[in-house]
Amino acid sequence: MSYSILTHIKKHIFLYGLFLITIFGGLIAQNNLKKQDGFGSPFVFDTDQYYSILPSAFLHKDLTYSYDTTGYWNNFYPENKFNPSRYWTTEYLPGRKMTMATLGMPYAYTIFFFPAFVYEKLVPVNAEYPPGYSGTYTIAVKFFSLLMALSFVFFLFKIACRYTTKSVSLITALLVLFGTNCVYYFFGEPLMPHAFQGVLISIFVWLCLRILYDGKLKMLPLAVFTCVWIALIRPTDILVGLFPLTLLFEKEVRINLLRAVTYWPNWVTSILLMCVLIVPQLLYWKYITGSYIVYSYKEEGFYFNQFNLFKFWFSARKGWFIFSPLSLLVILLGFLKIRKSKLVVASIIVVATLSLLYAQWWCWWYGGSFGMRTMVQFSVLLGLIIAIYMGKKPSRFKQGLITCLVITVPFNIILARSFHLGNLHYDSMTWKSWSDVLFKDDVYDKYAHYLKPDYKGARRNGREYEYREDYVFTDVINSNVDVVFINKHLKKEHGFVVSKCYHKELYSNTALVLKVIDTNDVQVHYDERLFEYSSANQEGEGYTMMEFNFEKFNLKDFRVELFVYNPDQQNVEIQKLELIIY
Repeated sequence: MSYSILTHIKKHIFLYGLFLITIFGGLIAQNNLKKQDGFGSPFVFDTDQYYSILPSAFLHKDLTYSYDTTGYWNNFYPENKFNPSRYWTTEYLPGRKMTMATLGMPYAYTIFFFPAFVYEKLVPVNAEYPPGYSGTYTIAVKFFSLLMALSFVFFLFKIACRYTTKSVSLITALLVLFGTNCVYYFFGEPLMPHAFQGVLISIFVWLCLRILYDGKLKMLPLAVFTCVWIALIRPTDILVGLFPLTLLFEKEVRINLLRAVTYWPNWVTSILLMCVLIVPQLLYWKYITGSYIVYSYKEEGFYFNQFNLFKFWFSARKGWFIFSPLSLLVILLGFLKIRKSKLVVASIIVVATLSLLYAQWWCWWYGGSFGMRTMVQFSVLLGLIIAIYMGKKPSRFKQGLITCLVITVPFNIILARSFHLGNLHYDSMTWKSWSDVLFKDDVYDKYAHYLKPDYKGARRNGREYEYREDYVFTDVINSNVDVVFINKHLKKEHGFVVSKCYHKELYSNTALVLKVIDTNDVQVHYDERLFEYSSANQEGEGYTMMEFNFEKFNLKDFRVELFVYNPDQQNVEIQKLELIIY
């Protein structure tokens, strides 16, 4: 028995070595890249919206989010932390709210949710956390993160082994995981859809290869199931289906695909598996909105009259090849094999097509993220290109080349850590800010050259800075009641105002005030906020910030007034007062 175990370990030594390195590296990455709120919860921002349906359905027994009010969350968090609620929902019918997320990711989250749910049923826990947000669920997410990473490298290793040696396959899998922004999304923000999509797409590619080249006809229903799940999470990712379609130029592929498609049990099984995923989604939409089909992203969409591909690949803000240079190097290697391998052609076509599509999204930089997060899920194709380029008997030149590629791993990890620490801004990097990050120690200086994207303008028509107007006053020291006064007229296109007041101290009874006044000199909006440190630089100096959305007004010829109110006439020192109108 011991001999057989040793023989088994020896036979799979590279795979087990891959698992051990992934677990070890993953645990370190989890501790150094994890994104969480002030209470240690990984359910933050977008991920909380994806996750919210599970605690709503199984812990609150409420699919309509009626419990999601400030009063409810104040039982667990400081007062007014969530105002008016925790989740970003839309009320489609009276009393029926829903987030824009589909059930695709909640299906995935059940892998950790139900074990934690059962555990807390058996072992009583402290009720200081909201249901579904306790430490039990946080720990479960860490195991889920490692499980995804192990699944990803397993299928990538299996794919690579078809075309190169096991040792090169091991290096390839580690290169893709730790040398691209995969490392951040598998371990830093594992609940975002990109890591799980990466696992599903790696499974889909492996299934395609088994069906089309090995003639494994009965795997077709699994490939269909995986593809539908991919599309349910992110509908545009269904374009990964171009991968098998591009291979149809090969006679062997056409024969095997025809045999798989004409095998009638595959049709029955495929339809049943598709129903498992799709029917609950259709019924949920019908229950909440009254319609079986819903476009939950509302006004968000693509603008094909803009051409952002170069920025998508090479911009300082989010460029895929800038934040993940390994991706560029691998694509260039692929072009060296493009005439000899249909698989390389298929991989490059998928990458190019999806880049073209995603670059035309209204928010082509995809908000707060590390690099171009929409390309994370297709990283398995990078591994496939590396494996095909290396071949079964890699030359010394190729062995040296893959050694050079390993250099990108520490570079990528340093970038990921810098992003986690806030040195790389989440949506506003410029070449100047890159220079500041790399060559300056003063964090405050780095903030001075950020881009500050106009989300409102981009969402409106894809033109990011068409309606934006900035007004800045600096080095202001005054003891008058109104320290600084900005009076600007609004256009009907404007709908969003951000004001910031940078100051060194917290002055008692001093506030940042913003008014909106209509054409008849009637005040239609007023907001006053006492000085507070909404954020702070290294010196502990902070700023007070207000954001306002005025879409409910017809703003033509309205005016906005912004000033610092100082009734006690203290010697208030203001570094900068900033008003941005979108």
